[in-house]
Amino acid sequence: MSSYVAKILVVDDDETTRRLIRALVAPGGHVVVEADSGRRALECFSCEGDGIDLVLSDVDMPDGDGLALHEALADRLGSCQFVLMTGNRTDDSRFDYAHRNGVPLLMKGSHSLRGFFIDLRLNGAGQVSY
Repeated sequence: MSSYVAKILVVDDDETTRRLIRALVAPGGHVVVEADSGRRALECFSCEGDGIDLVLSDVDMPDGDGLALHEALADRLGSCQFVLMTGNRTDDSRFDYAHRNGVPLLMKGSHSLRGFFIDLRLNGAGQVSY
C-alpha cells in the first residue's frame, strides 16, 4: 500500500505556480509530479499512467493548452480526475468547454482555487473530492 494520499500531475508553464501548488498540497500527503507544458504532461501521464489520481492543468500554455491536453487524455483518464485552472477571466470559450465536458474550471487567485487546495482529499471511492 502506498504511503501518499494522491498523486497529482500539475501542468503549468509558470514554475512559481507549480512550486506554490506543491507547497500547498504536499503537507497533506499528496505527491506532486510537475510538467511545464501540455506536451510534457502527455509524456508524464504515459509514464505514470494509472498512478495519477488528479491532473491539475493551466489552460493557457505555449506548448499545448489545457483544453487540448484534456482532449488528448479524455479516453485514458479512467478514474483520474481532470481540473482546469486559468487566470484569464475574459475568454468565454474555456468556460464553455469546461461546462460541456464536465471539467471543473478554477480561477487562479480566487477563493475557489484556495478552497480547492484546502479541501483536497482522496475519499474511499478513490475520487478526489473538493
